[in-house]
Amino acid sequence: MSHFLSGVVHLPQLRELYLGSNALVDQDMASITHGLQCSQTLEVLDLSNNRFSGQVQPSLTCALTANTSLRCLNLRDNHFALMDCVALLQAVWQHHPTMTVLNIARNRLTFRDCDAVFEAARAMPWCNVVFAPDRSPQSFN
Repeated sequence: MSHFLSGVVHLPQLRELYLGSNALVDQDMASITHGLQCSQTLEVLDLSNNRFSGQVQPSLTCALTANTSLRCLNLRDNHFALMDCVALLQAVWQHHPTMTVLNIARNRLTFRDCDAVFEAARAMPWCNVVFAPDRSPQSFN
């Protein structure tokens, strides 16, 4: 999959890229973030329902600071923890005043994490931050 991603992310007129439900893992993120850093046209990136963990958050955050065209980022149903989500929210707050949707729902967020996410999201009234706690039994603790 990484070879395919290396090619597709460099398409010069690519505006939308839907990679949801492709069983992508952390190793695939290197190609995605490289393309995100280089792209000046990509507006929608859907990475939902994959297997990304917090290990990719630093490279994704770095790519978000370099990219200015992204408007919608869907990270729903991955394995990001609270600190990963807050770091992504801060990157959007600092570098993406044009981002309109950031979906971090159904990651490794618990009900206790909601206040921290609300606090980070409140600083970005221009961006619709979609989040909900994970519905697995351990998230109710």
